[in-house]
Amino acid sequence: MRLNPLLALSLLVCVPICLPTGGAMAQERPATPASPTSPTLGAVEVTATPKATQEVIAEGRAAIGTGGVLAARKAAETIALRNAVEKAIGVFVSARTLTQNYVLIRDEVMTQASGFATLKEVLKEEIGTEEVVVTVRAIVSLRPLAEQLKALKLTRAWRFHVSVEGETPGQPAETVTTTSRQAVTKLERTLADAGFVVVADPKDADIQVQVYPRFATIAKREVHAGDIPMTLHSIRGDVTVRAVRAGTSEIVASASGSETILHINATTASAQAAEDAVGKIAPKIADALMILPAAQSQPITVAVSGLSGIGQATKMEEALSQLPGVRNVVRRSYNSGEAIWELDVYSEGIATLAQSLEETGSLRSFGLTVSSETKSRINATAKSAVDKPKPRQ
Repeated sequence: MRLNPLLALSLLVCVPICLPTGGAMAQERPATPASPTSPTLGAVEVTATPKATQEVIAEGRAAIGTGGVLAARKAAETIALRNAVEKAIGVFVSARTLTQNYVLIRDEVMTQASGFATLKEVLKEEIGTEEVVVTVRAIVSLRPLAEQLKALKLTRAWRFHVSVEGETPGQPAETVTTTSRQAVTKLERTLADAGFVVVADPKDADIQVQVYPRFATIAKREVHAGDIPMTLHSIRGDVTVRAVRAGTSEIVASASGSETILHINATTASAQAAEDAVGKIAPKIADALMILPAAQSQPITVAVSGLSGIGQATKMEEALSQLPGVRNVVRRSYNSGEAIWELDVYSEGIATLAQSLEETGSLRSFGLTVSSETKSRINATAKSAVDKPKPRQ
């Protein structure tokens, strides 16, 4: 087949063309079958997302006034819905932020409880001589609640890092990274435009956003522009994007998409296919992350060396369980003066845990010195019993 030279020139400089499923180019050569995990060509499949609603049990009380029991019951239900919304706010706002901004949250959010919560059922009702008390099961819609809190600049500032992961069979890892750079930039821009903080260093991230690209050649077509031979490449990019909590590896959101591009340069076709696929996925991921709840607790490994014996380790374990924000303590091992525990720590207590190990009164007798700290592990050394002055004989 020969092409008009002007047409060939236009192919060299034109923007890559999306190839529709079942188009003429796909008929030139049989298409490579999609893998069982690949989404339908051009479609987006959301495989994981945070729940958009939260079921909350809350109580409401209202005095019986001139309107009688019926009016008091209605008022109690309204207060119960407001209390349900207040409970759900804790998913997005830290306890400290809630305390410091309570008046703002009360006036701008909780007074509009009917816009965020609906009454599912009344579980219990107590009618006294002066008041009505109801316990309700409410459904709180998290997306509008999160959007309102975000507009007030009260939500946790999640920090995201975007990276390319995985390998494509037959393609070097550096090639995959090169062809996916546009896709990463597209995803970073979408997250930034949605109001999220995007960081360059993965160590600074709360959420790792991982891009998994795969490329397949659907068809090749030899053409000529005058006496110049060239090949038109039809490249399909299958991309999966996963958002993972740093430290716990919990997948909080995941979506897959696919796009096919026709171009005379295979690398350009791959890059554009990946970018276009991510362009479809990115809004879905950003929407899911909008309602991402805070992890209520997180496992933190605490390793302490320099212990005088198993008895001292047991006493320290009791003291660790009394630290502010610590839900549970499990000893993983003890060997030659070193003990390793796994602490289940509420999110609010994670930032100050290392400081608490050194300064909390119940642990002061152990003389702990923190030598290193990461998001998931703290290493410390205890002042050994042999270092203490011996009593006089």
